[in-house]
Order: sequence, then structure tokens, then C-alpha cells
Amino acid sequence: MYLQNDFRRDIEVAKLNTPEEQWWTAPVNVIESLLGEPGKVPFASIQSNAQNLSPIIGKSNPRFSSGIGRLVPPNNLSTMPTILSEQ
Repeated sequence: MYLQNDFRRDIEVAKLNTPEEQWWTAPVNVIESLLGEPGKVPFASIQSNAQNLSPIIGKSNPRFSSGIGRLVPPNNLSTMPTILSEQ
């Protein structure tokens, strides 16, 4: 499950490039899309944008999880938006 495993790793990838705000957009967009925020970005777009980022720090080329593109927005009956909004 993405939120249990890959999301934590994606946060670590974002931390590698903390001076560059665009690296934080992927994790932020994932949460906003799961919450159903207005203007949410489709998961496939989040995935594509995240994979196109160039590393700012170091010589490695860290990558966000491909699991982002497989996420599905929760339906209206789901408790996911409630759980996330309480966190």
C-alpha cells in the first residue's frame, strides 16, 4: 500500500532536495488529491511531474515511487478523507 510504504520513501526523496520547493510538490499533491481538495492534480500527472525532476543535491538521481500513478481517488463513501483531515 502506497501510504504505508512508498509515501515514507517519497518524503525521504523530497528531503534530499529540501532547498528546491518543486521537490515537495509531489508529496503535497498526493495528500491534496487524496483529500479531494479543489484543483487537485490527477495522480498520473503527479507521477509524471515527479519523475521529470532533476536532483539538486548530490550526484544520485533519486526517484519518487511509481506507486503514485496507481493511486485512485477515494469515493465519497470512503473514510480516507476523514482520516487524513484529522491527521
